[in-house]
Amino acid sequence: MSTSGAIRLGELSVGSRAVVEGVQCDRAVRRRLLELGLLPGTEVEVVRRAPLGDPIELSLRGYRLSIRSDEARGVVVRDVVARALPVPSAVGATEP
Repeated sequence: MSTSGAIRLGELSVGSRAVVEGVQCDRAVRRRLLELGLLPGTEVEVVRRAPLGDPIELSLRGYRLSIRSDEARGVVVRDVVARALPVPSAVGATEP
């Protein structure tokens, strides 16, 4: 597994998307995360975090998944893309 430019899933901000590169954690937790769909090559988006930061809600493979922050730290991701937020237009501005 190449780790060039890789970060941990738990480091992503809400609205960010990335591709799973691998899962590096305890064997039982790794198996569970893989069974839940966090497979290498899978695109994930961080949808939201609980008020105290745990758990993290993800969107992947057409469904939503919540995992603990410590589990998210075991998932290595790459190609991080932050969601572009819409820029509000000026009040009263008109288009040409």
